[in-house]
Order: sequence, then C-alpha cells, then structure tokens
Amino acid sequence: AISPDEVRAFFDLHYRAENMVVAVAGPLDHDEMVGHVERSFAGVRSGGVRPRRAAPVSIGESVSIDDDTEQVHVVMGGWALSRADDRREALDVVNHALGGGLSSRLFEEIREQRGLAYSVYSGVTAYDDAGVFQMYAGTQADHADEVEHLMRDALARLVADGITDDELETA
Repeated sequence: AISPDEVRAFFDLHYRAENMVVAVAGPLDHDEMVGHVERSFAGVRSGGVRPRRAAPVSIGESVSIDDDTEQVHVVMGGWALSRADDRREALDVVNHALGGGLSSRLFEEIREQRGLAYSVYSGVTAYDDAGVFQMYAGTQADHADEVEHLMRDALARLVADGITDDELETA
C-alpha cells in the first residue's frame, strides 16, 4: 500500500549523512579509507531528520499469532541502554547471568533442570539512541505458559536480588 513516491520521500528525509555509519575492518590504512569514504559519499546530502523515540511508560502489549506448527516462540523484551550509556557494560554482565550463556539462569532452569525448551536465552543490543533487551524460548505449545512464567520469574528475581558472586565471575 506504499507508493513509490512515499518510499522516495522517506528515503530523502532519513537517508542523510548524519544518519549513516560506515564501518571498515581489516589491515587497511586509516587515512586512505577515510579518503575513500569521503569520495564515495560526497554526494550524500546532509541535514534531514534523525528519528528519536522516548522510552515507553508502560509494559506494552502482548501479541499472539496462531499458526499450525508444533512449536511456540515466546519472546519478551523492551527498551534498554544506548551504546553511549556508561551502564551498558554492566547490563552486558547482567544479561550474561540471566540468559547469555550455557550457565545462565534461564538455560539452567528452563532447559537443563526442567527440559521445557530446546532453546532459551536473553540478549541486549545497543544502538545509537536506544537499546533492546529480549528473552526468547522455543518450546512446545503445552509448555508455553509455564515457560513464560519462569522467564518472568527469573527476571523478577534478578531485579530483586541482583547477580551472585559466582555469576559475576563467570560473566
């Protein structure tokens, strides 16, 4: 339902120099790469609108999509820290304890101890102006409610009690 003119208008508004990131990796000369990028993107216009979003003030909504499969994907998440936030590295440590590895709370309780999910983890992604936190579990439909409860409970315990010394050392 989007017209070509609407796509062009969106592109013209948002795809500007201030909104671009160029990453270069490898054994390359820095000054040579900067020169190459400057020449390659010399025609990109400056200005434009950089979208900013405020953090939500409520939990949000729950969405359920029914289909004809034998598995259920339970995903919960929300806003997290931007990549410029000094607390981001601490969040990475907390994420590791919650669901970021094979010794994490989610993996140990939901997969190893209870055998309720074939995959369970948490993750954080940091962007320029915001971040994303998520928990995921892949399970059978008859386990979905229990898995969701266990995920919420693990997060609530983490918030209430913090991480242990052992979890900190592992992370």
